[in-house]
Amino acid sequence: MNVKAVLAVVVVIGIGMLLMQTDSGRQYFGSGLDFIRTRLSGLASGAFTAGGLFGQKMPEGLAFQMSLEAPEQTFYGQNYTVTNASLSVSGVCASTIGIGNTVLHKEGAECSIEMPYANGIVQITDTGGIRFSGTAAAMTVDGTMYTMSDASGRVQTDFDVMPLDFTLDGMAQPLISLPATKGTLQRLAADGTVKSSEALDGESVQIGGFVGFLKLDSSNIVLQGSAVAVHGAGDHSSFVW
Repeated sequence: MNVKAVLAVVVVIGIGMLLMQTDSGRQYFGSGLDFIRTRLSGLASGAFTAGGLFGQKMPEGLAFQMSLEAPEQTFYGQNYTVTNASLSVSGVCASTIGIGNTVLHKEGAECSIEMPYANGIVQITDTGGIRFSGTAAAMTVDGTMYTMSDASGRVQTDFDVMPLDFTLDGMAQPLISLPATKGTLQRLAADGTVKSSEALDGESVQIGGFVGFLKLDSSNIVLQGSAVAVHGAGDHSSFVW
């Protein structure tokens, strides 16, 4: 595990534990609260002991690899606060593109945007658009690079794109909560083989301590990375990992 991944997991643990103490956090986790809180507490304990995160491995039985593939509508309305993430999106611009004091009038036109080390809020809108507001180390729009548009030496930007392709890599989230989820959820071994699988048919799914990537794949979204806990509940099944 590289240093970035280590730091991302540490941040996720801290934010997740703080979130557990709030009323909104308790409502967000719902019936899976105690289970996920226990997982995060155990991970925090193991992270700072010999052989923990800084020993280049996760505490056994806590963090694990997982993958979720679900229709893109499952993620409509989701908001993710990201730090040092990589974002790339191409499709049709639904708005102008703001870059510092510059405005690119791309409304209705095809566009391609790439940003390394992005900090800000990524929203998947209720119509499936990708909306971003924040900063990045640099920004490339249709092959033209933009840098240092503010005093911090970063590019400040906001845009809204209806995507054909979209990838958000390096996202670290204390909680991802998905209601009425259909698709396939898999728990993976270190070599990528499937250890267990759930065929989802309307269950609500909470993923605690997630670090990984989100990618639009045709009409589906793939969420893959490591998690501390996964809790699913619905009329057809209930499970905890």
